[in-house]
Amino acid sequence: MKKSLSLLIILLLFLSFSVVACDSTSGRNNKVYLDTFRHDGQFILPVSVTKASISPDSTKYFRSKMSLTQICESVNNSKTYEAIIRQEYVLVRDLSASHLTYCIIKPISYDNYNYLITNMTCRFHTDNSDSHVGYFLVPLYMISVSIENCIVKSGSEYAFSGTKESLTEFYSNNGYKVTETESGISVEDIKGINYNGTTYFDEVVKHFAIDIGDSVVTFRQNS
Repeated sequence: MKKSLSLLIILLLFLSFSVVACDSTSGRNNKVYLDTFRHDGQFILPVSVTKASISPDSTKYFRSKMSLTQICESVNNSKTYEAIIRQEYVLVRDLSASHLTYCIIKPISYDNYNYLITNMTCRFHTDNSDSHVGYFLVPLYMISVSIENCIVKSGSEYAFSGTKESLTEFYSNNGYKVTETESGISVEDIKGINYNGTTYFDEVVKHFAIDIGDSVVTFRQNS
């Protein structure tokens, strides 16, 4: 009887640990992890979380008791990153990277999470399509694309707080070749995205143009 009871306890403990292990979003941690756009690095930010999604997406969700100000201060104290609060989010720059690598942390209310973190990868919609057809990098801190869904529609205008020079610097430092045009800039991805050691180019957004107007920009797919 005692032997049977011991075996039952061991079995229950095993099942308990198995459930915890499978519930990969339930564990507490003192770090938030997110791959960079090109999958050639990772943000590891000192943020205490009680729950975090683990999908390999460019946007992840987490729950934390820390305020936005506390998150900003904690990230700055790490010495590896530089963080500032801009409007309703924290903009983080990786100081150890050889190029301008940013991510954004923003308060949200979604499925028991209260924050999202994104590496600023956006989906590109062509002129006659309602479905995403490509993924590319967009400086969300100077172009007002929705941080929550990160969808860019070709031909649509977006508020712009930067300059042609700052936009050129951003893309040039992130693996793109930038050429000035009469209406703005033409951008070509020359680095690609690393997937398990293989370099991949998204042909839909390998070449694209950005028209720069009076405080607005328009993305267009290059032929």
